[in-house]
Amino acid sequence: MCIRDRYQRRVRGAHNQAMSSSTVTVRPRKLITNRLLSRRQMIIDIIHPNLPTPDKALLRKLICEHLSKAKHASADPDATSIFGLRTDYGGGKSTGFALVYDSKEDAQKIEPKHRLVKIGLAEASTRGARKQRKEKKNREKKFRGTKKEKRVRPGKD
Repeated sequence: MCIRDRYQRRVRGAHNQAMSSSTVTVRPRKLITNRLLSRRQMIIDIIHPNLPTPDKALLRKLICEHLSKAKHASADPDATSIFGLRTDYGGGKSTGFALVYDSKEDAQKIEPKHRLVKIGLAEASTRGARKQRKEKKNREKKFRGTKKEKRVRPGKD
C-alpha cells in the first residue's frame, strides 16, 4: 500500500462522515396558483449536498410544510404529487415538478391514475395476462345468443 492509497482512504472516510450531517433544502420556483384545477403548481429545486436524491415522501412533507408556513394555507402531503425529478450531474442538486391540490378529492378527480397509484390514493388494476384475456374473449365469442357469463367455466378464466 502506497501513501496515495492511504490518503485516499482517509479522504473517503471523512466524506462518509459528512454525509450524515447534511440536510435537504427545498425551494419552490415559478409557483402558480391554478384555481380552475384547484391546485398550486411549481418547479422545485432540491439541494442535498453529499446525499442521494431524497425520496418523494420526504419531499412531499417538506413542500407542504414550506407552503403552510410561507403562504398561510394548509397543504396536505397526501394531496401532493411530485414527478419529473432529475438530479444534476455530480449530485447535490435535483429539480422536479410538484402539484399541490387543495384536497384529496380534487387530486383524485384531476390527477392521472398512475400518479394516484404511486401516491397511494388509488389501487392498481390487476388484469390477467394479455394472452389469457384474448383466449377468454375468443371463448366467449363462440357462444352466440346466450349469456356469456354462464357459458364460460369459472376455473378457466
